[in-house]
Amino acid sequence: MLQYRAELEAAVTLTSGGSLRTQGLRIDVPHADVTHAEISALLVAALGLRDVERVELDSVRVFGEQAEPSGTRRSGSSSSSSATSSRTA
Repeated sequence: MLQYRAELEAAVTLTSGGSLRTQGLRIDVPHADVTHAEISALLVAALGLRDVERVELDSVRVFGEQAEPSGTRRSGSSSSSSATSSRTA
């Protein structure tokens, strides 16, 4: 069974004035014909962001890959990644 993923670069602007950029991030998507609006919503949800003002997507690539059997995890899976942020005064 195929599982669809999107690999993308994105810039996310928060209403608080903060922002973040992703590069080469992969997220699961529901189908091959996913729209940029759907990908933006999935990205915001996957990162657990609130108060998002704008999402700009670049270099989006949607592809299918074989789904792994239940209970196994791929090394470097997006669910095991962590984020680091910094802020200057």
